[in-house]
Amino acid sequence: MDTLVCVKAISQSTKVAQWLLAVNLFSGLASEQRDVCSYNALLSSYEVAQEWQRASDLLSEVGCDRVQADVISFNTTMSAYGKSMCWEEALQLLSASDAPNVISYSSALTACERSAGWQQALALLSDTRDRDTIVYSAAISACEKADQWQSALRLLFELEKSGKKSDLIAYSAAISACEKGRQWRQALQLFRQLRSKGWRVDLITYHAVLSACENAGKWQEALDLLRAANHELQISTMTYNVAISACEKACQWHVALALFADLSRTPLLAPDEFTFSALLMACAAVGKARLALALVAELCDRSDAVTYEASLRVAAHHDPHQAVALLAKLKADFVRRTFGKP
Repeated sequence: MDTLVCVKAISQSTKVAQWLLAVNLFSGLASEQRDVCSYNALLSSYEVAQEWQRASDLLSEVGCDRVQADVISFNTTMSAYGKSMCWEEALQLLSASDAPNVISYSSALTACERSAGWQQALALLSDTRDRDTIVYSAAISACEKADQWQSALRLLFELEKSGKKSDLIAYSAAISACEKGRQWRQALQLFRQLRSKGWRVDLITYHAVLSACENAGKWQEALDLLRAANHELQISTMTYNVAISACEKACQWHVALALFADLSRTPLLAPDEFTFSALLMACAAVGKARLALALVAELCDRSDAVTYEASLRVAAHHDPHQAVALLAKLKADFVRRTFGKP
């Protein structure tokens, strides 16, 4: 088989995650036909399939065919380590690389990020000569996963100060770090800075800053974010749940009820167990749990099995007697719908 044809076939198998096919194609090449491109193509297949041990073994075999591994070989193997959270192996391979480039450092940083190795990520960042946005974003994400919001903010500030163009990934990771650190002001400030850049914010970022406000009981800020997200994106039940939970923490039971009603009327969305729980807690805090349970029972007149199950779970937890009454109502509703009896 021609080497170039084989390399293309291996690369194609990588796209469809068929690494066994890639192995068979590679094995069909004679020793003298195997070049660094064919090795890299197979390494890429292992990387996509998260077969880090196979990638490591293959990299060590490159010299046996008198082929010199290049920076792509090392970077691909480091990426395989990163996907399997093998940050120590990735750092060892980085130190063994003769001419690491910015992608090399980014791959190693990503390995640290996925393992929450924020200290290793910071040390590695300090050793990186050409720090680009990808490298900074990986380091910020490592800090976010380790709940190191102060380090995440410092890196984002350093990135902005360096004159390099920041991106949505860096800001989203920093916002998430602030959310985990219960720093709602910083999260909201970063979100506003992000919006001022004209970038399109995704739902994950909205949920992160919403959760930061929810943890602090900042219900008005949460409502503003909910409205903005609803205007720009296809929001989810979770978006409503976080806003309702913010109202619950601030004892804004009437606003929680209004959001619940709005969610119930929204096409393609439906309340779930978390919705009911947040609503009942909001109402129970001011002695109005029965009102919430009555609304849940009314909602069940036009809901599906998922809503029935969720409402029963929450009702049983907050008011067992009301749960029994709700179950009787649901049974009667089932008989009426199934057999047409009143």
